[in-house]
Amino acid sequence: MSQLAQTMKMVYGSDTYQIPFYTTQEEASTYGDCGKAEVGGVICYYPLGQATNESNGLNVKTPCKVIKNNVTNYILTSAAQMLTITVIQPFGGTITVNNQSGTTFEVRKGSNVTLTATTDTGFNFYGWREV
Repeated sequence: MSQLAQTMKMVYGSDTYQIPFYTTQEEASTYGDCGKAEVGGVICYYPLGQATNESNGLNVKTPCKVIKNNVTNYILTSAAQMLTITVIQPFGGTITVNNQSGTTFEVRKGSNVTLTATTDTGFNFYGWREV
């Protein structure tokens, strides 16, 4: 992620929150949505989420609500980290991650991932390793 060094500081009672800025909407909206800001002349984005469960930002929720497109979101203290799963060597089969076939997959760090490997006749799948 391309995160700016500058952050937005929010104080609520005795709590202080640091809100990050990201250079793209995709980076900032991993929990569902994002807001737009200009920081030092640079257009950037901050993360928003409905914060009703962990998949949409509950664990990084601030008390600040933003209503966008008639949906109540909360400003979040981080965007979700994404991991890329890449098939680096063809093995004679198909890899499916969360019901999507291909050779490269992007998943949210900490989320449950279902990986299925189907091999062609004469090939064996022995697993995967972190690169």
